[in-house]
Amino acid sequence: MTVTEKIAQLSAVRVADLITAGELDTEKLAQRLSFGTAAVTGVSSIPDIDPARYLAVCGRLQSYLDGQTRLGIPAFICEGPHSQQGLFNGDLIPPAIAMAASFDTALVREMAGELRAQLSALGVSQILAPGLAVVRAPHWMGLSGSFGAQPYLVGRMGVAYLRGMRGETDQGNVLATAMSFVTASSHPAGEAQGGVHLGRRELREILAEPFAAAIREAGLSGIVTADTTIDGIACTGAPEVLSDLLRTELGFRGLVVSAANGVRNLIERHRVAADELSATALALSAGVDVELSGGCYSATLEDALEGQLINIEALDTAVRRVLWQKLQIGLLDDQPVKSVADAASAGVEPDSETPAAGADSDCEEQLSRLAARLADEAVVLVKNTLGALPLSTDVRLALYGDDISALANALSVAGLVAGVQVETSQIADQAEVLIPSGCDAAIVCLEVEPTDAGELPRFGEAQLNLLRDLLACELPVSVVLSGTSAFAIGLLPAELSAILINWSPGAVGLEALAKALVGKVNPSGRLPVAVPQFPGEWATQAPLFGFGHGLTYSHFEYGELQSVDTVDTHGAIEVSVVIINESELAGTEVVQLYLQDLVAEVTRPLRQLAGFHRLVLAPGQAKRVVFQLDASQLAYYNRKLEYVVEPGRIDLMVGASSTDIRSRRRLTVQGDRRLFKQQQRLATQSHDQDISP
Repeated sequence: MTVTEKIAQLSAVRVADLITAGELDTEKLAQRLSFGTAAVTGVSSIPDIDPARYLAVCGRLQSYLDGQTRLGIPAFICEGPHSQQGLFNGDLIPPAIAMAASFDTALVREMAGELRAQLSALGVSQILAPGLAVVRAPHWMGLSGSFGAQPYLVGRMGVAYLRGMRGETDQGNVLATAMSFVTASSHPAGEAQGGVHLGRRELREILAEPFAAAIREAGLSGIVTADTTIDGIACTGAPEVLSDLLRTELGFRGLVVSAANGVRNLIERHRVAADELSATALALSAGVDVELSGGCYSATLEDALEGQLINIEALDTAVRRVLWQKLQIGLLDDQPVKSVADAASAGVEPDSETPAAGADSDCEEQLSRLAARLADEAVVLVKNTLGALPLSTDVRLALYGDDISALANALSVAGLVAGVQVETSQIADQAEVLIPSGCDAAIVCLEVEPTDAGELPRFGEAQLNLLRDLLACELPVSVVLSGTSAFAIGLLPAELSAILINWSPGAVGLEALAKALVGKVNPSGRLPVAVPQFPGEWATQAPLFGFGHGLTYSHFEYGELQSVDTVDTHGAIEVSVVIINESELAGTEVVQLYLQDLVAEVTRPLRQLAGFHRLVLAPGQAKRVVFQLDASQLAYYNRKLEYVVEPGRIDLMVGASSTDIRSRRRLTVQGDRRLFKQQQRLATQSHDQDISP
């Protein structure tokens, strides 16, 4: 390869720079792709794009690279985080925070596998997902793209997603490129790209831990750098983050790509580089293999080499990583690229009603089914006073919200219950609330969005006034909260009968909500983040509802936690508890295992999630839930930043949430102090056993 061809493999091209009037432009292709490219980004942003046209564009791009460049190396067809929710189905697949609320790793893995098949059939070979940021502040603007607030949960969900996206063979795989290393999710103003100040221990144990799990268990092969700073160090230009921590400590061997304009922001946002040349040298030396956008690499990499700001070995290392990942997902095997090109040349017109070649209708149907199941499992019932929900079969219901006609329709379809009559009304600033005559209950749908004001969003006065007026009429009032933010539920009137959180947008979310309201689906979602009481000084408050909280229409009793009394630092233990469904309704309990290190060199968490298990029980049924806990789950970074398991005392706790512990047991850790590497940490395994009558 020539130097020019190598540089081309480290730079991406936006499809917007290759089109004229919405169509690929031959002159622009020759200008921008003559030496190849690492990736083409944003094909889905072409105006009026549909599956058939998407496939045609991908086919022409790959055909051009195959036939009109000297090396014929195909490009990654790269789509952003939005592709995690489907390219042409709107918000078909619930967002990451909803996936996390399900606590169902098996379903997330299955869904990701179907999504991989659909994306691959369209020609997509790289997506910027999943998001592995740990939510450290409830008002963080990136909450909807995260798997929650506990590193263990984020890691388990990330591993499940990546295993599904990886597939069983190399052919047709999609390179899932996790975001973002390392995201500043504790920024005081909640900014997704803001800088934070935190210690090296928190960086490793909290923010980096889900990435570590994804690397060691799911073979994570792609990572996006965070366009942020930690203690004033810009991650995109930091070898201590991208080389020392990511590659040496965590054992990452894959591809590192920059965030959008991440290299250029070393100049414009972070001001640690004076110009494009120095930004390019800083980023490549730190370990950024591919610049996704910004143009610094393509403009100045050759000058950086000639000026000896970087050496040829650094360039070659980055190129090898790009080519290796293309090989790993089958791009260099030629067949996936040829199949895309052949399908695109099969005469499919952009405006044709015929499904695009490769767009399997069975895959689409399966993906829709899985998305619906995931949305069902993501609805969280956080309050239910005196059994206000599910709605009775003869209730006359008043619905309020800014756009609740769709929910009214979903209720009439999903309920399938004679006698449910729905009256709807918009929320507005009005002197009095008009309540349809004869209504027995009211449901108010409230949606809030994150703000950049450094606090949780507040409910509007019109919303709160409506609730007060409805309660004054002595109606049982239930509230449904939706949006992409955590909620300060303490602002809502305490007299509310029920509160649900519905993370899933679109039709699939409305259907799931309707089924939960009428009891067609027994809610099983759990909070992946704690819910604070009030905006403002949330950091000093006890949460109103803790991490893992969620109610069902069933009632579960826990037995005593069973385990041995001691474990060696090199060993593992089995922990078990019996759960009984003492209600007359089948339901799902999410059994959660927490631990606390009672005495350590540094302060340890009061509740550290170490395992969870979704358990479905029929009325009166009992099962034993068994956790296999490896000693590596007890490891932490000590004052010397050694990753160790030490002799001492551990409290094991099992319960329905972090604030609803049902049983606990003291464990003594014996043996020699043991040093670990991150690659040696083993996830907790769980299963359930039938109990003989």
